[in-house]
Formats: sequence, C-alpha cells, structure tokens
Amino acid sequence: MQNLQALLVGENVELMIAVPTLLSRAGFVVDVITNSYIFKKHPAIRVLYL
Repeated sequence: MQNLQALLVGENVELMIAVPTLLSRAGFVVDVITNSYIFKKHPAIRVLYL
C-alpha cells in the first residue's frame, strides 16, 4: 500500500477547514502551512507549520 501524503498551503481558513478531514478519510497524511492558529488542534493534521 502506498503512503499517501498531502501538503496544504494557504491562509483562507474558510476554504481550507474541511480539506484535511476529507484527505484524512481518503487515507492521506496531511501537513499544513498557514498563518492561522485554528488548525493547531485539528485531529487530521500531522504537522502544522505557522
């Protein structure tokens, strides 16, 4: 099985908030680069870069 990884980059929380959950359900490991602290406790995100 492949190790699927996704990197999200952005600052618009309204557009990005649902994407980590959808990717996680599809089997991806999600990392995020953003300037918003709202993603800090998101359960689907492996690493958050601020």
